[in-house]
Parts: sequence; C-alpha cells; structure tokens
Amino acid sequence: MRSIGERMGVVVERSARSPLLVEGRDFSVGIYDVDGTLIEQTEYIPVLGYATTPGMRAIAERFVGRVEPGDAILHNDPYSGGNQLSDWKVTKPVFHEGEHVAWVVIVTGNHYW
Repeated sequence: MRSIGERMGVVVERSARSPLLVEGRDFSVGIYDVDGTLIEQTEYIPVLGYATTPGMRAIAERFVGRVEPGDAILHNDPYSGGNQLSDWKVTKPVFHEGEHVAWVVIVTGNHYW
C-alpha cells in the first residue's frame, strides 16, 4: 500500500503546474476504506494528512452507496473535516469487480492547480 501512495505522489509531482505544489510538496495522498478509515497515507505536508481523516469520514457517510466508477468528489468544507477553506480534497472511489472497496484522495494546500 505504501508504494501505491508513493506512486500517487509521483503522479502529482509530475502533473501539477504549480511550483508551490511540486517543489514545496504542499499536498498529501491517501487510501481509505469505504467507511473513511485510513489504510495508507503518504504525507508530504503532515498537517494536511492529519486533517484528511475527518473529511474522508464525512465524504464516506454522505456518498455511501451513491458512487459509480468515474466519479470524483471535491471537498473543502473546514467544518466537516478540512484544515482551512483553501485546502481541497479530490477523492475518487475505487471499485473491484463492480464493488466499491476503497477511496483514494489527494489533499492540496491552497489549491495550487
């Protein structure tokens, strides 16, 4: 799982357009189960990692049974598990044989995309 998280980070570093995001590594990536419980997290900026779990639980509760392959969810509500308004979570459900089994997430500081 750790290597998956590290590869997710490499993809962000190679595809982001902002030097603040790439050189400052102002993001965090993670893998969560369907209930929003942390499985693996690669922390580039640790504070973003700590703020991710409450937000993932809120997303999991709101979207349980309502996601399909190809969906993406944007989240930046500091009251339901965010760090600050300018930090964004981009979350995608992961499916295996048609069943929703996990979430992957990237959290960016100050939406530098």
